[in-house]
Amino acid sequence: EETQTFYTWPGSVKLSSFGSTPGKRYSLVSPSYDFSTLNGELHLRFKYAYAKRSSNSNDELKIYISSNCGLTWTLRRTIDANELASAGVTNQAFTPASTQEWKSDSISGNLLAPWASRTNVRVRFEFITGGGNNFYLDDINISGPTGIEEAGSPADIDWEVLPNPAQDVLETGFYLTQPAEVELRMLDVTGRSLWSKNLGNQSGQVNTQINRPGGLSSGMYLLQLRAESRVFYHRIVWQ
Repeated sequence: EETQTFYTWPGSVKLSSFGSTPGKRYSLVSPSYDFSTLNGELHLRFKYAYAKRSSNSNDELKIYISSNCGLTWTLRRTIDANELASAGVTNQAFTPASTQEWKSDSISGNLLAPWASRTNVRVRFEFITGGGNNFYLDDINISGPTGIEEAGSPADIDWEVLPNPAQDVLETGFYLTQPAEVELRMLDVTGRSLWSKNLGNQSGQVNTQINRPGGLSSGMYLLQLRAESRVFYHRIVWQ
């Protein structure tokens, strides 16, 4: 059966919560962001897929934000099972069959305004089980007028990473419309830097090769591309 376990890029976050004991908490924490030069509204956009296991399912998604690298968190949004549901009720382990079984959501305006000029900003997604089903999260994008975007957003720089998933070597290419100092970093899902490469001043089409860092476990990571004040993130999977 054809499935769509990611919306845009391979490697969405899946919480296998089908059959989990109610009350379990699963968290995903973003890398740290610097919005100290931001002049305008902050936006958090994301996509998710979820189905209730029964009419009594009461799973929840809570979204928090922090400006001290996660020492303390402020709750910004709670989404209950009824609002979360992107597909019909099923008593089988849920896997989205198409992009039609995904939802798009966002947080902006006054809910994020106090963090629009902060440094060390992190976002935490917390899923709390309540007798429901599997949950998928994808295309997390936090952005503002400075151009801090995830690859594939409207600020697209034609960034490609192939193959993805990969085993030993990645080839990446992107296009810059103006000269910029460029740096690549590889981060784990907590935002910890594992590898970096300074590409110097670049413009136009830029291509480079990334060898898998020694000792790196299989799994999902974030590839960060920084071009002056613009920062992009691309999910990658090492097999």
